[in-house]
Amino acid sequence: MEGFSERERHYTYTILQAPFPVRGCVSTLRVHAGPGEPGVAEAEAVDLFTGIYSEGLNALHGTLAG
Repeated sequence: MEGFSERERHYTYTILQAPFPVRGCVSTLRVHAGPGEPGVAEAEAVDLFTGIYSEGLNALHGTLAG
């Protein structure tokens, strides 16, 4: 974790080591509402992104496990 701001809704992280050929990669994830888009309840957003990341990590695990 390189940086985090709850107020600005972003965090930055660096991949130092990984089981894939990527090292030294710095990424920032920023969340913001789109223009004219209504907000959603926090619990709904948490559930949505928990599912997205869980599915992605499970797919990555399946790929790396062979």
